[in-house]
Amino acid sequence: MSLDTPIDGGLWDGIEAEFRERKEITDLTHCVRTIRAIGDYDCYSRIIQGCRIIARERGCKLIEVEQFWDSGDRSGVESASG
Repeated sequence: MSLDTPIDGGLWDGIEAEFRERKEITDLTHCVRTIRAIGDYDCYSRIIQGCRIIARERGCKLIEVEQFWDSGDRSGVESASG
C-alpha cells in the first residue's frame, strides 16, 4: 500500500540531482527507493522533513522547494550550485 502524496518523479529527481552530495538531506528525502514505496505517514514525514531543511537553507517556503523539479532535460542547464 502506498500513500497518494504530492511528490512527483520530477521533484524527486530534481532534489536528488541538486542535493546528491548532501547525505543528511537525501537520507530523508530519499528514505525509500521509489515514490510508490512511500507506504505510511512516518515515511512521508521524513521526506517533508528533508524538504523543510532545503527550504530553510534556501530561504524559501516549503512550497517553493518545487523549484528543484526536474523535467529530465538537462541540456544547457546549469544547477544553482554551479
